[in-house]
Amino acid sequence: MPTTNKRNNFDTPWKTAIGAHFADFMAYFFPQIHSQIDWTQGYRLLDKELQSPAGAKGQRLSDMLIEVHRKSSGKPVLIHVEVQAQRRTRFAAFVFTYHHLILQKYKRRLVSLAILADGDPKWRPEPYRRALWDCRNRFAFPMVKLLDIQELKDPQNPFAWLVAATLRAHLHRPS
Repeated sequence: MPTTNKRNNFDTPWKTAIGAHFADFMAYFFPQIHSQIDWTQGYRLLDKELQSPAGAKGQRLSDMLIEVHRKSSGKPVLIHVEVQAQRRTRFAAFVFTYHHLILQKYKRRLVSLAILADGDPKWRPEPYRRALWDCRNRFAFPMVKLLDIQELKDPQNPFAWLVAATLRAHLHRPS
């Protein structure tokens, strides 16, 4: 019998739902950003394959990369979404790396977002920070921790039900 990857058990429904219902996803989790997108122009799922940094082997895949247009200017913007279903050491550094690789490949305005779908109430990734002498990087990005959702809003939105299913699965997941 094939082994299953716990990560894929949680990530796959999320990626499928985000791809099919991106406007609903943004409305549910990131309403401030949703309100600034021109939804009349639709959205486009982009290639997630990125060149690995020099010295690394193979290709890297981000979770989701979507092109939308801003209401204010009509210009295209990229939205990079990472769904993290398990605690990951250096998660913010991981998101920073993908953010940088996407910027290099597409050379467009970009925002990275994260959904923390893990079952660890104590895990809260800090912003990525790096410093040497007076050279500093600080990379912060909007994150939603599903365990923080106390009540489901807008039951007409399919993500209310995906949140409920994910939280219920955590109750019955072997530790």
